[in-house]
Parts: sequence; structure tokens; C-alpha cells
Amino acid sequence: MIVEPLELVVATAFDGPDRDGIDADDIATAVAGLDVTVPAPLRDFYAVAGRYDGMMSAHSRFQTPERLRVTDGHLVFCHENQHVMEWGLRLSELTGPNPAVYVQMTDGPDVGRWSLEAKTLSAFLLGVGCWQAALACDESGESELAEADSARLASLLTPVGDPDLREGGPLLGYVDRDHRVVVAHDRRHTTLFVGTPVEDGLEDFEQRSGLDVNYY
Repeated sequence: MIVEPLELVVATAFDGPDRDGIDADDIATAVAGLDVTVPAPLRDFYAVAGRYDGMMSAHSRFQTPERLRVTDGHLVFCHENQHVMEWGLRLSELTGPNPAVYVQMTDGPDVGRWSLEAKTLSAFLLGVGCWQAALACDESGESELAEADSARLASLLTPVGDPDLREGGPLLGYVDRDHRVVVAHDRRHTTLFVGTPVEDGLEDFEQRSGLDVNYY
């Protein structure tokens, strides 16, 4: 379902895919005791990104198949790096091909309250995957994206994934394969996260996009 767009991200950020991912048999063995079905988008993510530390844990921590767990009626597959929140799939929706993603706070007054984070798992994985890849690059930073900048930026970047697979999540992913740039757009906060493995690649991106990037 999302193998090809994820391979595009890995190829742009990491010179891959040149490592074996986590295959379906390993996933099935790892979750045998949970009696759950791992949806196709998450299997695809493991197959392409499962051996790349940057994709799995640059900020949020994707759980490897053997660390997937069921809690409060959800299959938890990812948590924030300081364990402030975690993301899961409702067990009742796992039979669907592309279930929604829910998030709950694991600290503070809202602990245990699950809310919708992404309309589809594919949208979550493509957007967050680009964000993780951007943060893992040798050069990375962020910029505020004004509405007036959107059209110019669209001319430089290729969306990651077909519209029906990428829309409905917290982040939208893009790449510029020729210049080795990975971008994630957080539309809730009008923030653009940018990463590149190329030396002076962020400076080049600034010049071509007209954006000011705050380097990490």
C-alpha cells in the first residue's frame, strides 16, 4: 500500500533502501501472542523503514513488532520520546485495510483519554515517516510556512504518496529527490521541517525556496 512512497523517502534521506526490513513472517511471529492483525500500512512501514534508526526513533519511537502491545482496547505502535503520549489503533477497527490512528496522553490530567489523530494509518505513517527522516538527516531545521509560500514550495517538492493515502494526518510529507531534501509540513502549526544528507543542502534549499530555515 505505501511501500513505494516510503522507499522514496528512504532513498532520499539515507541512500536506501539497502537494508532488509522486517518481513511479514517476523511480524506475525512477534505478535502471535497478542491475537491481532497488523494492518497493511504498518507492515509496509516495517518492511521499508524497520531497520533505519532514523525512521524508527529520530523523535517519536516506533515500536518494533515484538514490542507492540495492547492496552485499553488499542494496539499501541508508537510513543513520544519522553513518553508524554502514545499512538494506537482500535482493536475493533483492525479488520479494515487502513484504520484510523488515535492518540492518548500518558502524563497529566488527560491520561487514558483517546482522541483521533489521523483519519488513516497510511496518512500518519507517511507524514510522520518524512518528519522522522528529516530530523535524522545530517542537516535539519524548521521554518514557518506562510500561505504565500505554499505555491512556490509546491513547485520544488513532490508529495509523498497518493492523495487518498496521505491526506488526513497531522503531517504531510514531501521530497526533492534531485537535491536530496525531505520535508514534513505540520499544518496545525504552519511549521515546515526540512532535512538533507547533503552538505550545505539546507542553504541551497533556502535559496531555492526563499524560506528562512532555523538550523538544529
